[in-house]
Amino acid sequence: TATSGFWWALGVRLYYMITGASPWSMGMGLVQNEISTFQSITAHEHGNIRLRGPRSAVGVQQDLCNALLHPDPSRRLVKGDDLQHLFAHKFFDGIDAASLEAGTFPSPLLQGAEKQMEQAIARARDPADRISTEPCDDALYLADGDANRFTDVFIQ
Repeated sequence: TATSGFWWALGVRLYYMITGASPWSMGMGLVQNEISTFQSITAHEHGNIRLRGPRSAVGVQQDLCNALLHPDPSRRLVKGDDLQHLFAHKFFDGIDAASLEAGTFPSPLLQGAEKQMEQAIARARDPADRISTEPCDDALYLADGDANRFTDVFIQ
């Protein structure tokens, strides 16, 4: 069973994925340690998480971070294992929640890889793109580690 702390940690991770920093980092070269981080967390008020950028670009992400990082655990976006409110958030528009929960949601990375593989196979089947295996007398010049010295290699 997921606890409210789990969803809070997801909010921290989401913020970090978007910004590359902790929502509690002090920035601007200020000294930060465990005590100052703890003080930042305990002083946090709902809605204080801000993402830099145009509201149109960061508004949805900022809203999700604030909803997950709500200081009152009973008012966080998700309660327990009920993901209904999470997937109803605008951040997940266009995402098929059922396939995501089932683990069958297609990875955009794999879809890109499949497309690249199909293109590579098509090129390999194209006679115009094939490398000739016929012998030739052209010389190839290979660098042998020293940028100023080259070795002639003849293909027979």
